[in-house]
Amino acid sequence: MGKHVVVIGVGNILLRDDGIGVHVVRALEDEVATSDGEWVSVYECGTLGLQILDYLDGSDCAVIVDAVRSGKSPGVVSRFLIDQSKLEDTEELQSMHQVGVLATLSLGRGMVRLPDRIVVVGVEPKDVSLGLDLSDEVKGSVQAAVRMVLDEIGFAQ
Repeated sequence: MGKHVVVIGVGNILLRDDGIGVHVVRALEDEVATSDGEWVSVYECGTLGLQILDYLDGSDCAVIVDAVRSGKSPGVVSRFLIDQSKLEDTEELQSMHQVGVLATLSLGRGMVRLPDRIVVVGVEPKDVSLGLDLSDEVKGSVQAAVRMVLDEIGFAQ
């Protein structure tokens, strides 16, 4: 059997654009369900923090979708290949969460077997105030983020 890929959407759906990761994986689940997606597992992790490590443990490749402040225009979708030898937050990839993705991965080294390949698909947020709806800019980027994830997991087949 081929590689096992996990796609994880993180973020707080109660804080508008911070929930983009969850919105993207919800849209992605439909795409994966209609294809031969047995080698792909898709998870909504919300704001689980360190529990995300359980989903990463033992997989070959991981794609994490999240709101990321990178200084770009709201709704811009970016791809970040994680260098596991440098897991501290960088200016290029600033998580919206108290314990960011990179910090979680850094803590997880030694606790679990992290995937050999980890990619973050980040969407620049506009509005992280209380509310359920994505801003128009970020809502318009959902399909672009889904396509980026699909391209990324195609690499892992």
